[in-house]
Amino acid sequence: MKRIVIITLTIFLLAGCQKTEAPADTGNDTVVLEPSEPETTVTETGRRVIGIIDRTVTEPLGTCDAHEGFHADGEYVYYFPSIKSHYVTVRYSDGSENPLKKALYLGDITIADLDEYGIGYGKQKHTENGNGGAKKIVYDIICDFEGCESDTEEVFYENSDYIYSFPNPLSQHITVLFTDGSEENVMDAFDNSDLVPYDLIAAGIPVWEESKLDGSSTFYSDGEVYYHEP
Repeated sequence: MKRIVIITLTIFLLAGCQKTEAPADTGNDTVVLEPSEPETTVTETGRRVIGIIDRTVTEPLGTCDAHEGFHADGEYVYYFPSIKSHYVTVRYSDGSENPLKKALYLGDITIADLDEYGIGYGKQKHTENGNGGAKKIVYDIICDFEGCESDTEEVFYENSDYIYSFPNPLSQHITVLFTDGSEENVMDAFDNSDLVPYDLIAAGIPVWEESKLDGSSTFYSDGEVYYHEP
């Protein structure tokens, strides 16, 4: 009989976390401009964009020291020098706010608006990333499966070490949203973006991870990890 160990799952980006007091140098491609009475942008809902604030500049907030892609177009991937997009906030004339990625997904702002408001970032051509293919940046993952559980697993991804599967045939019910406003089925997203299985786990989607080395498997579901020995 397999032994099962239940471990509470908490996903943190801890490595390299540091206190941020000033914008970091992102290289020659970084754009840093001082805002000078930027023109306001009117969104489809009639709200006006009245500001974009980088809280890591105005507050003593800690960020993790790693490049974070926050948007992509046909030529470039745009990134911050640390994990901080959730601290960059778009403000509207009705008093509401949205995080940067959501505002980009909704089409409320463009990269040009970041320039207008002096938000520093870096950019890299897709061709500098290896295969030259345009990679999209994931904004959100939605699963609309409302069926009952079954005993039929669905393999959706594998690499040299693991095979990943859903406990039910779920792939047709999972949609990945991107910051450029587009969306794709999860299977297509693995081919066209930097989506990885742990993005699905972080979104609360149940996933089996089976080791090719020893046959052990781990089930991620509802914030817990169930480890199964072979």
